[in-house]
Amino acid sequence: MDKRNFYNAQNVQPEELNGLVSVIDQAIGEAGYETGGRGVVYGLQVGPTSPVTMAAQVTAGTALFYNPATTNTGTNSNRRVLACRLSAQASISLTADYLGASTAVSAGQERWASVVIRPKTVESDPHEDGAGATVNFVQTEAGELVVVAGTAAAAGSAVRPDVSTIGIRLADVLIGYGTTSPTFSLAAREDYITTLPGGSATNNSHYSLFWQAKRNPAAGTLRAYLCAGGLVGVAGLLFTINAAWVEGSSRWECDTTDMPSIGLRLGAHGFEIVERTTQSPTHWVEGDNGNWEQMAAVGSDGNTISTGPVSVVVPISIRGTSAMPVGMGAIPSLSAAVAFPHKFAATPATVEALTNTISPGEGLPGFGEDYDQNVDQVYFCPTQYGLMVTVLPTAAGVQVVYNRLIRVTQ
Repeated sequence: MDKRNFYNAQNVQPEELNGLVSVIDQAIGEAGYETGGRGVVYGLQVGPTSPVTMAAQVTAGTALFYNPATTNTGTNSNRRVLACRLSAQASISLTADYLGASTAVSAGQERWASVVIRPKTVESDPHEDGAGATVNFVQTEAGELVVVAGTAAAAGSAVRPDVSTIGIRLADVLIGYGTTSPTFSLAAREDYITTLPGGSATNNSHYSLFWQAKRNPAAGTLRAYLCAGGLVGVAGLLFTINAAWVEGSSRWECDTTDMPSIGLRLGAHGFEIVERTTQSPTHWVEGDNGNWEQMAAVGSDGNTISTGPVSVVVPISIRGTSAMPVGMGAIPSLSAAVAFPHKFAATPATVEALTNTISPGEGLPGFGEDYDQNVDQVYFCPTQYGLMVTVLPTAAGVQVVYNRLIRVTQ
């Protein structure tokens, strides 16, 4: 932070004090920017008015904003992070944008309109200066709700407006010809990175949520959990996108069915990626091995589980030259092992070599039966932790190639 060195008996002038306030303000802004501060911190929920009109109602709350179009100078950033505070619930009309233009569209057209909060300074405590002019001594950071309208386009082709240099997007509404009752979309709402304290709300017995963010609205909310293991899941670290753990019902719920729900689990047996697609609107529970298992329905107990196999696909590669016969004319086999991405609850019941054929090109052997060399018989030995594959060559002293994608099912 830049400083000022006031000295004994100095006659401090107003511009000097104002300059000190400016450099302190700049330092605070740089610190906020460098920690990634942009987005809704809390509150600012958007919904319809009561009764419903062409307006949005926004609850009190705070957002942090910086203008990404601001350029950097030297080694410091000039991007001042500003607090946008709404001290009480407020409403705003959706019939016109912040430039005064109507948001209505012609027949066959539509447009997106975004509810945005932007920084505003509220001046108070007026005083008269030495020249007789009125000066407001107190300047308070506040927030102002505005509507930013996108371009009108043919129905089905409108896009959301870019509001990044104006403020923080709270919600969007798609306005068609004759729309009088807005439906709000939160798909592109910009939330701030949030670190969460412990306690009954987040530090649960199975999954402790300690961090979440919506940096890219189109990708959904990213969350980070610590898992204690035991009755639910396996001990480790779990990152999810568009999926939240519900402690009371011990299940996973998606934020929206408009996008897949993804989990990346880091545990004692390596890492695993699980996914549920948008075609599965029901919730999921944990299998003994940490996999998400689809719920057949959300009944009164919230724990109706559909039965279905849990499987993984792993690659196996065996290449080498079989040795000469050793004792009684037997032909030595070649073997390889691969660890599963997670521990199975029990030894897998089914092992299947898939028919996928994958060619790497440039004369290298690929995956699949087309690339087999001197393979007589293949034996599989699965365990809870991994799979051993043994290949019996057609003869001794021959080059053997066996590359496969293997599906293992419990």
